[in-house]
Amino acid sequence: MRNVLFVLAELSDSEVDWLVSAGTKTRIRKGDVLVRQGEPSPSLFLVLTGEFLVTVGDTGKVVAKIERGELIGEISFLDSRPPTATVIAGEDASVLAISRTRLRSKLRTDTGFASRFYLALGIMLAHRLRDIRMRDTAKEKNPGGDGSERNLDPNVEQAGEFSPELLDKVDSAARRFNNLLDKVGAV
Repeated sequence: MRNVLFVLAELSDSEVDWLVSAGTKTRIRKGDVLVRQGEPSPSLFLVLTGEFLVTVGDTGKVVAKIERGELIGEISFLDSRPPTATVIAGEDASVLAISRTRLRSKLRTDTGFASRFYLALGIMLAHRLRDIRMRDTAKEKNPGGDGSERNLDPNVEQAGEFSPELLDKVDSAARRFNNLLDKVGAV
């Protein structure tokens, strides 16, 4: 659920309410494709329930899992290029689909919202990149491991840890997410 915390930590309650009103709750059946590699997606998706599998290329090999509270389509939303992966429902799920057109219009007309939204996406993507790099470094140090080993030194940052600045905002972000779930009827 961490991705949504990055976004909701930066947005106000009224901005989260706008996302709810602008979005459409959509149910996705197990095996349905939500995003297809190479094909533009009309929406940015917030996973409300369920699990999605990310595959790349024609092999169908699962390279990642996306669960409740994660965003889907944020990179394509930022750079306006087609998705580089296919996202398939691994089980029955629901998402809040926010139209790219409607979101872009809001971002153009509300500069405060735009500033906070893009900051949140930037922080989220920076955190993801740091986690990947830390896991790769851990794999290099322990070639037989999977990169998930934990260092018990409290002075060493671990993959998956929140920054101290985000920790201060996590409680309100989690509350906003729970309110969002209540409003869309996903609880």
